[in-house]
Amino acid sequence: MSPCRPRHERVGLCQGIRSTAKSARCGGLSRNFGSAGIVGGLWENGIGGRRPCRRFQRRVCGVRREWTQGDSRRGVRHSGRMTEVRLDGAVQLPDGAWVRGRGLRNPAPGGPPPEFGLYLGSGKLQARHTFDWPHQWIDWPDFLLPRDSRLAVQLIRDLHRRALDGERVEVACGGGIGRTGTVVSALAVLAGMPTGDAVEWARANYHRRAVETPWQRRWISRTFAA
Repeated sequence: MSPCRPRHERVGLCQGIRSTAKSARCGGLSRNFGSAGIVGGLWENGIGGRRPCRRFQRRVCGVRREWTQGDSRRGVRHSGRMTEVRLDGAVQLPDGAWVRGRGLRNPAPGGPPPEFGLYLGSGKLQARHTFDWPHQWIDWPDFLLPRDSRLAVQLIRDLHRRALDGERVEVACGGGIGRTGTVVSALAVLAGMPTGDAVEWARANYHRRAVETPWQRRWISRTFAA
């Protein structure tokens, strides 16, 4: 600031700078970016290393809000229900819900147990596995399609609803690749993914060999097409 300016001009300019900075800190930015965007950005980027102060929340949001430090550490909120922890190895669907896929022949994952499980297999596989949590079986032979397609669709939709509600859910078959990958692809379609992209999404996010047969791929596109 030039010292040649009159004192009253220098004082007025300083006050204007302070007023502009305060407006940007306490709510001026919210008019340009939206209250949810500016608060969410500050939280996700970890500015200051802690949650925004209450004064900042009131000035930007206008209301008090509930905060979580992040899905992986505190919980995930869906439809008003908070899940404190996720299942180990869960994948996030395009709509934000979480589901775990696995193979029953593999060792059981650590961490908390599921709150619900959907399992895919024939009578022999069902006889070999018992669970201590609520679950349903789909009669689904390896490398093939479910014997009752209508019931399978109903149970897959129910699994998606439970995941959206924040329940810890899993889907599993013997190897955790073909049948489980087919269900994960179907869940991606229910979560908003186009049917033509669902298999590639499952292979990129769940397992690189998900959906093992052409008829499993066709079943997804024909059964879950909008």
